[in-house]
Amino acid sequence: MKYEDKAIDAARNRCGAINGGAQRLDYFAAQRFTYKDVTTSKAQGNQINKALREGGFCEA
Repeated sequence: MKYEDKAIDAARNRCGAINGGAQRLDYFAAQRFTYKDVTTSKAQGNQINKALREGGFCEA
């Protein structure tokens, strides 16, 4: 993966938002996972959030 370290940090950040009850989760996931030459849509942000929740990555 081209931005593996950044993606791991972004996933940890998303867990804080998900577990903390933040608003606009999909929008901010899209922003967090967008890099120089990678654009992430809001729909993809939704899928990222869903995978983090359902995959157990964000369990406290």
